[in-house]
Amino acid sequence: HDPLVRATAKWAVVALATTEETADRLRVLGAKRVVVHPNVGLSDQECERLSSIDRSKESTIKFLSVGRLIHWKGFDIGLRAFAQARIPGAEYLIIGDGPERRYLESVARQLDVERQVRFLGARPRVEVLQHLTSAQALVHPSLHDSGGFVCAEAMAAGIPVICLDTGGPGYLVPCEAGIKVNATLESNTIELLADAMRIVANNPQLRETLGRHGRRYVRQNLTWEAHGCYLAELYQEVVSQSNGSS
Repeated sequence: HDPLVRATAKWAVVALATTEETADRLRVLGAKRVVVHPNVGLSDQECERLSSIDRSKESTIKFLSVGRLIHWKGFDIGLRAFAQARIPGAEYLIIGDGPERRYLESVARQLDVERQVRFLGARPRVEVLQHLTSAQALVHPSLHDSGGFVCAEAMAAGIPVICLDTGGPGYLVPCEAGIKVNATLESNTIELLADAMRIVANNPQLRETLGRHGRRYVRQNLTWEAHGCYLAELYQEVVSQSNGSS
């Protein structure tokens, strides 16, 4: 509703958005050209460290979710999907803290999966990455997320990502590196997430394939160097067009 925002969108030669939903809003505001590009990146050193960890000895099926325990992160959806999947011997680790923790713990009890679910609370990043690299899949059921930094970390580590096909993760995670599910009706979303968990748990070859594609995708598209090259080319293109029109 701000006229200055609308004017800025109309005057811009190019507008950058981090999600398709934001891109649609920019077009409504009058932006002539909108480019969707993630704001999530890793250094070459982080990619190297994450990709070099040996995960061949991991046998227990572990799912992991990371983030603030607040409603729009969708952890209750992840819990309900895990309970519905009924994967023998599987574990679900949830790292993070927040106002929804007690509620989520009660949901785990109601679903009779409290022995399989571990709430680890907030942890240092080094410890988070250790848990991440020992998991078979990252479950990221966030309902509203413009980025999804942990999704990039998971892909760099060769971990398949199970997420909703919306917001930042919906754009950030390619189909070759994970399983994205429709986020419309809650019951349908839970069922699809449960199916995805079963598929990943029962197919070690698929996990390896998804992980390999994820590593390559991050190397090619989500390092800070790759971001810098992309933006430099975009700026050069904009300057060249401006000079040509003058």
